[in-house]
Amino acid sequence: MTSHHSQYKSINVVGVSHLSDLYPNVKYKITMLQELGDARVCFYDLGAGSFYGNVSQRNAAHRWLQRCKFIWGHFSVLAHCLWRRGGITYVTYPAVFLLLGYSLLPRSWRPYLIMDAFLSLYDTAVNDRQLLAPSSLSARVLFKLEKRAFATADAIVVDTPDNGRHYSELFAIGSNRITAIPLSIPELPRQPSTVRKTDDGVFTCLFMGSLVPLQGIDTLLKAIDLLQPEAQIRFEFIGDGQHAELIEDFQHTHPHAQLHWQQTMLATDSLIAHIADADLCLGIFGHSDKADRVLPYKLYYYAAMGKAFLSKNSPCLQSVADPLLLCEADAESLAARILELSRSPDLLEQSMTASRRLFDEELCGDVQRAGLLKVLKQAGNHN
Repeated sequence: MTSHHSQYKSINVVGVSHLSDLYPNVKYKITMLQELGDARVCFYDLGAGSFYGNVSQRNAAHRWLQRCKFIWGHFSVLAHCLWRRGGITYVTYPAVFLLLGYSLLPRSWRPYLIMDAFLSLYDTAVNDRQLLAPSSLSARVLFKLEKRAFATADAIVVDTPDNGRHYSELFAIGSNRITAIPLSIPELPRQPSTVRKTDDGVFTCLFMGSLVPLQGIDTLLKAIDLLQPEAQIRFEFIGDGQHAELIEDFQHTHPHAQLHWQQTMLATDSLIAHIADADLCLGIFGHSDKADRVLPYKLYYYAAMGKAFLSKNSPCLQSVADPLLLCEADAESLAARILELSRSPDLLEQSMTASRRLFDEELCGDVQRAGLLKVLKQAGNHN
C-alpha cells in the first residue's frame, strides 16, 4: 500500500537481532511497516542461538562466534545507513546498540530516529531479573549507555502506556516523545466461542513462557498445591528459564500433583495447538514493578485465539481488560478463581468473550497500524 506514503515519505527499517516467532514483534512490525508504505529494510539476522539468547550453555567457540556476528552485524548496518543520510529510520528492538552508534555521529548526519523500546536492558537485568545489583559498576554503566541511546532517539515506541511512563521517569525523557503501540504477533486461528467438552471431565490449565520472576512461578505452584484435592483440574507448563528449579523442586516434593511440564520453548504451531486444547490459560502473577506494567506475548496469543485466561490484576491490565480476566496475585485467590471457572461453563464462556473483545478493541492489527501511522506522520512533519 502506498496511500500513506505522502504523509511521511519513505523510511528505512534497520535492526540487528534474530527473526523468529519466539519474540515475534520485530518480524511482524517490519512486515506492517512494509505494508504501510515505502519501507526499505536493512536487517542483520543473528540466527538461532543469537547473542541475546542464553549463550552461557554453549561452548566457548560458539560464544565467540555469536559475539563476532553481533559486532559485525551492528557495524554493517550502521555503515549501510551512513549512505542514506536524512529521512526517517525505524530501529527495531533491541535498538540500544545501533542508537549508541548513531549517537557518535554529528546531529546533522543522523536521520529522524524512531526507537522500538519493547524492553529496557537495564530494567530487565536490574529491576526484573535482579541479575545485577543497582549499585554495581555493570548496572551503572548499562544505565548510562541505555540512557544515552534513549536520548538519541527522536521518537520512542513502547508496548504499554505504563511502560512509557516508567521509561520517561527512569531515563528522564519527555513523555511527548513516547507512543504506546501493541506488540505484533502472527495471525492466529480463532477458537469456537463455546466451552470445549471432554469425555473425561478434565479441566486443563495451560501456563507457557520463560520462567522469569515476573511470571510468578512460586504463586502458580502454591495454587496447584491448594488444588491437589481437585483431581479433575490438571496443569500443563511449557517453558524454561531462571526459575526452572522451583518447578523441579515442586515435582520432587509433590510427585502426585496434576502437573505436566515440558522444559522447553516450542515452535509457534505447537504452542497454538496447546492453547487450543486448554480450557483456561494462565498469564503472569509476579510481584515486580515490571509485572504491573507489561502485557506479555502470551496474553496476546490467548486473546487473539479467544481463549479464557487469568492474569495478575495489574494497573496495566485493569485499564484495558474485563475484570473476568483478572485475579489477585496470591495463591489462594488464583486457586479459588480456577476452581470457580472449572465448575461454571457459563462463566468460562463469558471469559472467552471478554478475551476476544480485549484483542479486537485494544491489541489487534488495526490498533497497531493506527499507532504506527501516528508516529510516522509526526516524523514526516519533522522532515
